[in-house]
Amino acid sequence: MWTQSRREKRFLAGIGAFIIVYVLLPLLTMFLGADWNLVVKTAKDPAVLDALWRSLWTAAAATGFIAFFGTPLAYVLARHTFRWKATIEAVIDLPIMVFHTVAGIAVLMRVVPSSMG
Repeated sequence: MWTQSRREKRFLAGIGAFIIVYVLLPLLTMFLGADWNLVVKTAKDPAVLDALWRSLWTAAAATGFIAFFGTPLAYVLARHTFRWKATIEAVIDLPIMVFHTVAGIAVLMRVVPSSMG
């Protein structure tokens, strides 16, 4: 069985600690430097509450949609081989490969074509 030496464990712990500090330090700085009166005032804004509610509702709907349709599709793709399997997998992987900005602009152009041109 492979065992790590004490030096390897210290090295990995040091790298892990560096990554944690690298991620948490900017968040902590932002949190401590916030104007909490402005945060509370903004949190009570109806537009912010509407955006928050819309985000939560959309996330819940997307999770339900994926659970209902995505799980059976994943099972079929994992267990069977058929002619259009590679194409279907490419279409499923497409949102991961396209930048969010590009996708947002494409949706915006589709929804509001007259204002984009």
